[in-house]
Amino acid sequence: MTSFTVACEASDLDAQRAAVDAFARDRGGTAAWRSHARSHRAYGLLEFPGEASPSELRALVADVTVYETAIIVLAVFPSVPEALPPLYRALCGPGGPQGMVACESLEGGAILAWDPQRSPVAIVLDTIAVALRRFGSARTCELLAPLPLELLAAIAAQGLATPDIGVDRVLERLIAAHS
Repeated sequence: MTSFTVACEASDLDAQRAAVDAFARDRGGTAAWRSHARSHRAYGLLEFPGEASPSELRALVADVTVYETAIIVLAVFPSVPEALPPLYRALCGPGGPQGMVACESLEGGAILAWDPQRSPVAIVLDTIAVALRRFGSARTCELLAPLPLELLAAIAAQGLATPDIGVDRVLERLIAAHS
């Protein structure tokens, strides 16, 4: 199975999404979307039963950011505004986690995108916590991109320290299989 993430800008969101959906459908795949009003973007997860080429999608659909794999895209909003520049530097500056693929400012927050195969979720979340701690700042986080079930199960297994959590234990998949 092949999966990768795409990001569409709001300038022509409907046309971009329709073109990406057609690309996925024509290759036997699916596209799941999440829109984020505050950033004026939509993020899609494309999944294919076989091989699919992100570079082919880039060539077919203009003005869409296509990542090579399924990534995590998280918007982080510190409760203390002064904590934002150090947070941004810790994750996006020199010495930040190697899997960071995009870092963007957003009013009152930052959009952070990373490849979880190169930088585990715990590393990024711990870096966020450390950067905010010196300001006593809480945070609000929003997951912006849909994630493959395999990645969700792996994150749950790591976070709960329960390695036997797998896709076969994801409730939504079990319900869908018996519907």
